[in-house]
This record gives sequence, structure tokens and C-alpha cells, in this order.
Amino acid sequence: MMLVLGYHNIGPDQKPSSWLTIPQKNFYRQLKILKQVGNFVHADDLSADLPQQANRFNILITFDDGYQGWLDYAVPVLRELNIPALFFVSTKNLVSGEPYWFERIIQYFEQGLLDQVDLSFLGLGRFTLPAHGNNSRWTEINRLLIAVKARAHELAEDEISDILGVLRERAVGEPKLTDFSCPMTSGQCGELASDPLFTIGSHSHRHRILTNLPDAEVEQELSYSRKVLEGVCGQTISTIAYPNGNYDQRIADAAVSAGYRFGFSATCSGANVDSTLCIPRRMVGSFDTQLQFGYRLTKDYITYLVNRHKKKGAV
Repeated sequence: MMLVLGYHNIGPDQKPSSWLTIPQKNFYRQLKILKQVGNFVHADDLSADLPQQANRFNILITFDDGYQGWLDYAVPVLRELNIPALFFVSTKNLVSGEPYWFERIIQYFEQGLLDQVDLSFLGLGRFTLPAHGNNSRWTEINRLLIAVKARAHELAEDEISDILGVLRERAVGEPKLTDFSCPMTSGQCGELASDPLFTIGSHSHRHRILTNLPDAEVEQELSYSRKVLEGVCGQTISTIAYPNGNYDQRIADAAVSAGYRFGFSATCSGANVDSTLCIPRRMVGSFDTQLQFGYRLTKDYITYLVNRHKKKGAV
């Protein structure tokens, strides 16, 4: 069994500003725990028949989006512990250098500049954040992000700007985006790819929900991102993580046509797709306590042991 963990960003050792960014010390502790129960594998091993040690996972670490925080806080830990990782990059922000629109929305709320917003004029509804409780606040923020993502194929670029404009008008100030929450540059991505410990994959071009798009736009998202990354990294790009984890057979077929060999989601439930194109991941966030992290790992471990026992019994 391979356990694939999915992270977004790693930041400094301070109170997390969102579920997406895990403090570096927590990330370090999680990897130390994982070292006790598993063996870390490289993305190059995806097509190999990996040996399975008794009662130990094969573990692959992955990241989504393309944050500066990868370089400042994740990579030093990974290099210290000699752990390989697969980094999935959205190329639009890599090329433009613009902050991710979802990070800008998140920070309006997480920095206390807004506690509610009405986006009914775009059919998105009203959103009110509780004053306390990281998890409950994030649940409401995530509800807003999901609503925008679900409509992103309908909303023009200027309408996304309209949403940010409404937030700006009603907020008590402009959010300060930290360096680690901004996208890395093309040059930095190329340097990351040059380290044999690490591998670069695609996270599409504009981070749009692929299952909401017509065929032509899906093809453009997949092919253009791969083209950009191959130019930046000077190597073949064969892996993709579907934005938001959304995929189906049509998207898997499009990924193959665009030249990808492996596709990653957050879950494989509900879709009859070749397993190499819907590799499931256990997503990890900053509000997951060490106890919760350990519990989920234990749950995955028990599932692995049960399946291993069943497989032996079937032989």
C-alpha cells in the first residue's frame, strides 16, 4: 500500500492564518512520526513494483499550488530528513507572479478585516464568520471558496475582480499577504526541479475545476500547464493533481491525451477510473492536531493491515 499525503503550504512557527498553511514545526513533527511507520518513496517510483516491508507504509509526500513557503519552510525540512516530495504547480500564477485569488479572499477574513459579506448579486449567497473557533471559521471560508470555484467556469475574470472589489470596499483595511503565501517564480520552480530529491507536477494552468469545463478548455488547462512546466523545468511532466480533487472518466481520458501518466485526487470514491489516474491522497491541514493526525494515520494503517490480511487469505 502507498499512503499519499497532500499538503498545500508550510509557513513559520506562528498561529496558522488558514487551514492551507501548516507551521514548520508541526510539519517536521508529522514527518518524524511518518518515519516511524513507513518508508518515503520518490515520484519516480510510481511506476515501479515497490517492495512492501511488513507492517510499514510506502509514503509519498505531495504539495499543491506553488507557494513561496515551499522553498522557505518545506524544502529545508525535507532536505534535512532526506525525504522526497512531489510538487504540483498551477502555472498561471507561477508565470504572472500574482497572488492566488483564494489566498486574497482567505486573508480578508483571517486577518479580521471582514466578518461577513453578501455576494448574492453573483448568486453566491451571504457568508458570516463566527468570531471564534478556527475550524468553524474555516468551514465558512471554505464554503465561500467552494461557491466561487463552482461558478468559476461561468464567472469572467472581471467578475472575480468584482468579488475582490466588494471585499475591499467592505473591509476595514487591505490584507497583508506574506511572502510565503505568494507564488514562487519560474526560476525558483526550475531550481526546485533540479534537485533530484524533488519532482514537479501540474496542478492545471488556472486552477479551474476541470469537471465544470467543456472539453476544449479542459485540454487547454492540462496541455498548456504541462508545456509551461516542461519549459521551466527542462524535464518531462507526467503527473497531475486535479484542482480541488475533482475528476471523472472524461478528465482522466483528457489527462492521458495531454501526456500525463498519473493523476492525483483527494479521493477515488464514486468514479470507475484507472487507478493510476485517480491516486487518492490524505489531505493535511493546519487545524489538524497531532492527535487527529495520529488518529487518521492509525485508521489508514488498520485499513492497510485488514486489506493485506484479506489479500493473503485470497492467495
